[in-house]
Amino acid sequence: MKYLPSFIVGILLWVALINSFSLAGSYSPLLEFLMSADINEHSPKFLLLALHDTLIKLLVCFIFLYGYKKLFTKLPFNFHSALAVQLPTALMIISMTIQASEYSSFPNFSSYYGIVDVIAFIVSCTFILFVYWLMASYSKHLKQDC
Repeated sequence: MKYLPSFIVGILLWVALINSFSLAGSYSPLLEFLMSADINEHSPKFLLLALHDTLIKLLVCFIFLYGYKKLFTKLPFNFHSALAVQLPTALMIISMTIQASEYSSFPNFSSYYGIVDVIAFIVSCTFILFVYWLMASYSKHLKQDC
């Protein structure tokens, strides 16, 4: 039961990611750029979209993981808690990918759009653990310097 708050934070993170992407789609100049440019699924401009989406995911993830660490000081902040935060997002992404693969072939490495799809899948399923690793290695580095 000590990891239940981590799982709840993971559910809140999933909701925050959905809302942040809906806001980014409405207010980001990248959407106007992608609509105005003459692109198709083989255009390398989709890699810019992958970078944009990855930065949004990492920023939201860092905010939630740092907030979890500061708000729940009595609960463990270890790999298992990071995994519990990651679990709801990973399950939802895998579920959405399985539903989408019924209509198309996944993964599709023959176009830039397919590559961006695969990058987004990998980042979405591992970004919490990556940010946890960054935070843990940074705090270990700070302890060595002192």
